[in-house]
Amino acid sequence: MPCEVKIPAKTFLIGEYVALLGGPAILLNTSPYFSLKIRQSKGLAGIHKDSPAGKWWQKYGSKDTGIQFDDPYFQKGGLGASSAQFIGMYSIKNDIIDEEKLLSDYYQFAWNGEGLRPSAYDILAQTKKYPCVFIEKNKNDIEEWGWPFSDLGFLLIHTGKKIATHNHLQVLQLTENVNTLKDTVYKAKTAFLTKDSSLLTAAINTYYQQLNALHLVASHTQDIVNLINKMPGVLACKGCGALGADTILVFVAQNKLESICQKLKKMKLDIIATQQDLIYAL
Repeated sequence: MPCEVKIPAKTFLIGEYVALLGGPAILLNTSPYFSLKIRQSKGLAGIHKDSPAGKWWQKYGSKDTGIQFDDPYFQKGGLGASSAQFIGMYSIKNDIIDEEKLLSDYYQFAWNGEGLRPSAYDILAQTKKYPCVFIEKNKNDIEEWGWPFSDLGFLLIHTGKKIATHNHLQVLQLTENVNTLKDTVYKAKTAFLTKDSSLLTAAINTYYQQLNALHLVASHTQDIVNLINKMPGVLACKGCGALGADTILVFVAQNKLESICQKLKKMKLDIIATQQDLIYAL
């Protein structure tokens, strides 16, 4: 039984909403890591008792020790803290992760049967060894890659806003039009497999436009993306996760990364990570 577990942050590069139907998506794992460790005092620190991890611990956790969760992002949304807590809990109690059992437990404690069930793609991605994870649950397909684009970098920005995904899923109604997003995700997958950065940025821009057309982008995210897209050197930009509300990915030519990073900082935008923070398993 490990005394401490480290779990990376996650970001939906592309495929949020398609993932809810078991379709294709690509996620990124980045540092700094979330940390979950055993402590001698009883109870949970940094984990709400009504969260999926909190509920799991009440049923399966030790009565003699407690758990400390450390969040390097200070409760900013959209980075996979809740799923990291659940993975950490499960890993501390189980030396070997049974993916099927992990998922079934997560669904049991993360979904009350109302609205859309969470995709759990974050749970799947954050347990992987490589930083770029393609998932298509309907086809039982999970692939792991490194970052293949030597000429392309990205910056991950936090908007300062936070949307509770579970609340969003309770009221969200997806139409058949969401299925039109799948082809765009497949283009992004092809871009990774062929190391074609131009194809990736084209897919990202198309996907963002499609989300906008489906009214699946928060207004504050639209404002920020419109502003960033006017900057020379920006190749693609999209919000990530529920309504793209919490985080935004900005894709730039690798040789422009530092200069654009400085411009974004002058705009008082909060840069969480770049491609240099992509993780490979500890």
